[in-house]
Amino acid sequence: MRFLQTTLAAVALGLATQASAYTTFAESFGNSSASNWTLSGTAVLTAPSIDTAGNGWLRLTDAANGGIGYAYYSQSIPTNQPVSVDFDFAMSAGSSPPADGTTFFLYDSTVAFSGGAGGGTFGYMCCPGLAGGALAVGISAGYPSSFVNGVANSIAIAGPQPSYAFITGSGALNPTPYAGARGLAPSDPNFRHLHIEMTPTATVGQLSLTVAMQAGTTTTTVLNSVVVSGLPANVNFGLSAATGGNVATMEVRNFRLQSGAAPIVPSPGLSALGRLLLLVGLLAVAAATLAARRRSA
Repeated sequence: MRFLQTTLAAVALGLATQASAYTTFAESFGNSSASNWTLSGTAVLTAPSIDTAGNGWLRLTDAANGGIGYAYYSQSIPTNQPVSVDFDFAMSAGSSPPADGTTFFLYDSTVAFSGGAGGGTFGYMCCPGLAGGALAVGISAGYPSSFVNGVANSIAIAGPQPSYAFITGSGALNPTPYAGARGLAPSDPNFRHLHIEMTPTATVGQLSLTVAMQAGTTTTTVLNSVVVSGLPANVNFGLSAATGGNVATMEVRNFRLQSGAAPIVPSPGLSALGRLLLLVGLLAVAAATLAARRRSA
């Protein structure tokens, strides 16, 4: 019996390790509320007034001049652990060219939230800049904005305050981030999705970023191993978008952020059902071993 108890404890510990190795924050923005998110400026949830319940988006800006919209989360995450970020985005109803852009940003968790300038700064850069800004990944709607260092249709990374400096950009992308209409699934060529991987380096307060954009069914790595330094120990995260003299409707949905080590599983891609079957198998082996020991006693 002691052997069986030990085996069960080991399996339970392994499953608990898998469950506690990372923290996930997921929000579809499909309904009339988003728990623990604060919306400010021009940001609104489109359900149920514009879209039906369950099918909404986080609309950060309308196609109107001088809009700045923010959505930021109440809980902080550490910068000494890996972080991955995913969300669908849509840019539509734009002027010619459309403007300006959308960001995913991090800011110092010890600083009260206060937004940055609008227009070409995407609501992040100076002046003023986002209070406590740590870094931002910005998506150009099509205008040669300052955030993307004058390169239209690109994705760029800006660094921490006080300079909020442009670090690097992708160059002009084709397909462009601006699709002109919402794409609801990868089968639609208008579908756009952003994936960000942030990995701590050996230097305290430093992250290495890799960014990929999915357009339709095709995913392309647009920025690879970009190092950002000078980050605080803990950060909050959020989304922003801004328009200026040129405009676009900019929206996000199906947001997911995972912080911490990757889940530990016995083999790559093992599903929840697979882990359950593995547990059943281990228990069967333990029971058979115990029975064999009793027969030989």
